[in-house]
Amino acid sequence: MRAAAQEAKVPDHGWAGGLHHDETKIQQDLVLIMMGGKPSLTGWIDVGEEAGNLRMLKEGCVKQTLASEVIQLTFMGYTGFRFPLCHYPTGGVKASELHIIIWDAIAKLADWGFTVDFINQDGGEENRQFVKSHFDGDPVKASYASPNLADQTRSVVHTQDFSHNIKKLRNAILSSGEIKGKHTRKLICNDKPIVWQHWIDAVEWDRNVNSRPIYHKVTDTHLHPSGSEKMRNHLAEQMLNDEMFHLMQCFQNSLEDKNASQLTSTIELLEHSSKLISIFRSKKPIISISDDRFHILSQALRWFQMWRNNVRSNTTLTNGEMSRMLPSTACLDDMICMLVTFPKVCQIHLSEYKTGSVSPSRFNNDIAENMFCQQRGLHNGNATNPNYATYRTTVNSVLLGQSLLSRGRKSNAGLKAAKPYNHYVTGPVCKRAKKTICKPAKKSKSKHCKTRKIRL
Repeated sequence: MRAAAQEAKVPDHGWAGGLHHDETKIQQDLVLIMMGGKPSLTGWIDVGEEAGNLRMLKEGCVKQTLASEVIQLTFMGYTGFRFPLCHYPTGGVKASELHIIIWDAIAKLADWGFTVDFINQDGGEENRQFVKSHFDGDPVKASYASPNLADQTRSVVHTQDFSHNIKKLRNAILSSGEIKGKHTRKLICNDKPIVWQHWIDAVEWDRNVNSRPIYHKVTDTHLHPSGSEKMRNHLAEQMLNDEMFHLMQCFQNSLEDKNASQLTSTIELLEHSSKLISIFRSKKPIISISDDRFHILSQALRWFQMWRNNVRSNTTLTNGEMSRMLPSTACLDDMICMLVTFPKVCQIHLSEYKTGSVSPSRFNNDIAENMFCQQRGLHNGNATNPNYATYRTTVNSVLLGQSLLSRGRKSNAGLKAAKPYNHYVTGPVCKRAKKTICKPAKKSKSKHCKTRKIRL
């Protein structure tokens, strides 16, 4: 990884960045492979010696279990330098195990000259417990920044993935409506509903009334996504972006005053979500802590906090009624965490490197998801998952196939790729076999040149 960064001529501020981690499902399979001429079984859960000892103490026995998931750690620098750092076969990583894995990786990166300013993760329950373990009080007051256990002079920010937050917000609206059937929530802000029916009505009005639709990208897949389609980032973002915000405003103007007022909170939500999508998908770097985009993020933060406080301050509601009027607690906490931590990360980096910059489009966990897509695409097809033996060998193919720098291009042509792992990573290699080469002999009177064999 260090050699790859040197070969790519990564500047000094590019050696700092974030550590992204995520888990994916794999097939439970035990494979016998040869490592250095010796057989080895691959497929058991292995999260390190210390975490393995803790698991034995907790369970009170020594046993081996097949891995059903794999956790992937990837480093992403501020200049776009990326490298898959390590991976562990797990059965669903625990917060205590994640604590050991993450800080061990940060310490190793520091030994080789790489600095981790933030840890990017999704809103899984174990990830949330891992974050809470670093704070005694409210993490929002500390801007989710905890001391760096590998370097006490620095701090590390714990942030949430932007893509997952947008999907969770869209899914909360998708389940909002009348409390019957598939609708389990009815989101309300300032006594006005935020229900998915508003989106359906706006799209149908656009299709039936306008000869040239205002927002032509919306399909039935956007309005009625299946289970797998709910996981696609673009489907969620296209229902909360600025084009949908413009369509909802046009739809409100076409209604009577009484019905138009019902869309007030929905339009307020779209106003803030569209700005967030525009900022976090923008490739325009932030080079100063006085950037105007920080003011937009603070406005969105205050609006989400106001929404939650407005509902919870109503003493006439029960806890169940309050939960149905808001997105999930995890969704709101992760959204607030993201809005608080991004300015903090920019402040840390720009105060240390005067010529540095932060690209908002890299402040997500898409790099880990892309790694998993490459894994599934190279082996067994996109419909099934590889086992751990296949996963570990495919990492080398991913390194050879992808570029070192993430530039937001559709093609990696012309960009340098990383070198494959050496034998210190993959295990000892067999001795080189003897080769026989042909060396021309001295000129002879014969028309055909004779050769002699030399054994090396």
